[in-house]
Amino acid sequence: MSLLEVIKKDILSKNAFVDYLKEINERELALAHFSIGMYIRNKYLWGKDDNINELSCIYGVSTPDEISGKILREVYADLHNASHSSNPKR
Repeated sequence: MSLLEVIKKDILSKNAFVDYLKEINERELALAHFSIGMYIRNKYLWGKDDNINELSCIYGVSTPDEISGKILREVYADLHNASHSSNPKR
C-alpha cells in the first residue's frame, strides 16, 4: 500500500473527520487546515523528508502545508463523489 493510500485510509477511519468533510462545502475546505490538515502534517510530514519527497512527486508541491491541502482536497472529492454515485438522481 502506498503512503498516500495509508494516509487516506487513516483519515477515512476517523468518523469525526469523515462526518466533518461530508458536512462542509468545497469553499469551506480551507477551514480543515488546522484540524485534519494538522493531523496529516503532524503524523506523516513534519520531520519525515522521505514522505514529503514521495508526496511531492505525486502532487508537484513541496511544503507540508501544500501537500496536506492536496490530500484533503482529494479525500473530500472521493467522499463527495462516492456519496453522489451511491445516490443517483432519477
